[in-house]
Order: sequence, then C-alpha cells, then structure tokens
Amino acid sequence: MYRVWARLIVSGIDPSKALSAYGVAFGMTMPLLNLPMAFIVSVSLVTIPRISEAAALRDEGSIMRRVRKSLTATAAITLPLTAFLIAYGKPISVALFKNPAAGAYIEPLAVGTLFGCFEYILHGLLNGMGREKAAASNMIMVGALQLALTWYLTAMPELRLMGYVWAYLVANVVGSLLNLRDVLKAPGNSSARRRAAKRKAHNV
Repeated sequence: MYRVWARLIVSGIDPSKALSAYGVAFGMTMPLLNLPMAFIVSVSLVTIPRISEAAALRDEGSIMRRVRKSLTATAAITLPLTAFLIAYGKPISVALFKNPAAGAYIEPLAVGTLFGCFEYILHGLLNGMGREKAAASNMIMVGALQLALTWYLTAMPELRLMGYVWAYLVANVVGSLLNLRDVLKAPGNSSARRRAAKRKAHNV
C-alpha cells in the first residue's frame, strides 16, 4: 500500500488526497473481490492433499484427473462470480459504503482476481505434485513484475491508480500462465498425455 501511495505523490497528487483516493478506490472494493478467493481456498484445501497422494503413488492418470477436476471447479466458481462482480459490483459497493467513488475500478480488478484464483490453485497443484521450486520461482518472478509495474505505472500522471490496476491484472495473468505451463510440463502429465494420444491414434 505504501509504495502505491508514494508513487501517487510522485505523479503529482497531494499526499492527503493520494491516501484518500487509494482508500476509497481499493479499500471499498477489495472486500467484494475477496469473495471468489474464499471459495478457491476451500477447493485447494480439498484437492491439493489428493494430488499429493497421487503424486506419492506415481499414479499419473489420477494426477491428470484431479488436475482437470481442480481447474474445472475453479472455473465453475470464479467465472460466474466474476461476471456478477463486473455487472453488479460497483452499485453494491456504492450501496454498502455510501460513497459514489466506491468500486470505481472493480471491473478490471475482478478480471485480475479471476486470473489470481487460477494462479493460486495452480500454485497449490504444483506444490502437491512436488514441484515446489517451480511454484516458488514463479511467485517470486510475478511479485517482482507487479512491484516493477506498480512502481512505474502508478507514477504516470495519465494513469495513477489505473497503473496499479494494470500492474495487478498483468501480474495475475502472467502468474497463472507460468503456473499452468509448469503444471502441464510435470512428468506425470506429460507421459499420461502421450499415452492418451497413442491410445486415441490406435483407436482411429
């Protein structure tokens, strides 16, 4: 939060107004944006131990099935919630906080949260599959990327708070793609996919 406030001042906003703008724009938006993540944490608590068990048994078919089920459950939960937040998030925020500026950036932040949910569940899948180094490496890279983008974009007078929004969105998109790449590259998934392709070719 401090780095956003400090960079807003660099962009030319008065310090007190910078703090107020950040608090109104995001402090009154994040409670709604946390709603999808609350459900995804529950999905993770159920699925990740099962992935770990299948990985310990080297049951590649089970790993693939559980990965697919985890991603399907994540999509089934987050896509409708994201659509709901985009359609109704701003009026709900205004009604809750009695401030017309509440929820000003909720649409792009909701999309960023959608990718953040996939990033979170894929991070857990990587850990469950025994790829902790890949999960940690991706998390560090994404954190550095978001910090750099926030530092640069938020100080631009034409962007300001929208610069933070872009940094949040881009970082979550990149993080989800990096984690998805490493889940798909996992030895169990790769070999299971090859066998499935061979069976399909044989049946044809």
